[in-house]
Amino acid sequence: MKFDNEFKDESDYSAVYEESIIIIGPPAVGKSTTAEALSTILQRTHLPLDTYVNKKMEGEWAPDPYDAGAMEEMYLETIRDLISIGVKSNDPFIMDFGSTQSALDIGENFFKLKQMLAPFKNVVFLRPALDLQKAEKTMTKRIKQNRLYGRGMIKRGKQLLKGGQNAVLAKIIIDTENKTQKQVTEQVFKQTGNARFLPNIYTIENTK
Repeated sequence: MKFDNEFKDESDYSAVYEESIIIIGPPAVGKSTTAEALSTILQRTHLPLDTYVNKKMEGEWAPDPYDAGAMEEMYLETIRDLISIGVKSNDPFIMDFGSTQSALDIGENFFKLKQMLAPFKNVVFLRPALDLQKAEKTMTKRIKQNRLYGRGMIKRGKQLLKGGQNAVLAKIIIDTENKTQKQVTEQVFKQTGNARFLPNIYTIENTK
């Protein structure tokens, strides 16, 4: 895969593609919290998509939020930029997608996103539950508990779950039903080949 012909052969960045971790999933599954823990313990750069999207929306050239096409292009451009930053650094990084990803779950932009993520070994889908109805119920409950963005967030989350595209993008799927945030984080460490760092989770937890 190439990013605007800026990069050499993929083999030049094999460690980045093998060891970076990208967290995807619907709202309120713990993507940001998990990514922050990974970043802290593995001492890797954290690239949170929502933070960068929000910065762009505050800028002079922000797209009209009611223009769905322009917003999709901005989301896709931001993801491309962040991946480009991470890969060109030649250091493995941690990235988490926010709810904005739901805008890219259909059509041409989804296939562009799929192509961007294809070289990465650790694309982790945090799924509320295997069963769709349970997943929607669990997600809705967590959104309300965390006082997130109400009906709009729930609607986007349900669209994301029903579409099933996250499962297509993912290389690793972790169900978060009946798991604490700590247990979810532990599973991510184990399934991405970082189990040896688990003792550091407990060290950080005990010093808080």
